[in-house]
Amino acid sequence: MRILLLSHGASPFGAERVLLAAGRGLADRGHAVALDFPHDGPAVSMARELPGVAVDITARHRLPRSAFEGLGFLASAPRAVAAARRAVRAAAPDLVWVNSLYNPWAAIGARL
Repeated sequence: MRILLLSHGASPFGAERVLLAAGRGLADRGHAVALDFPHDGPAVSMARELPGVAVDITARHRLPRSAFEGLGFLASAPRAVAAARRAVRAAAPDLVWVNSLYNPWAAIGARL
């Protein structure tokens, strides 16, 4: 099975660690796994070390950490949805996993 895992960030915190563990476990079971990140960061480097896991960065806006960044996050929604949609089309997965409630643009793009 081809599986695409869409991350909301690239820091090595809880959601990303779960995503990395899921990617490793699925690849170990023979699935074709692709991990997609919105930007570069430590979790991307960790993902690139996983055998049998493809890694891509689709340049989606990172999660906001201030009101000002929140405005940018909202303004980037159309581009982020389109980027996630392109990632899904390119991967042609049987299954898409969006790893967090904080990843709405990826969820919408995957659904489209």
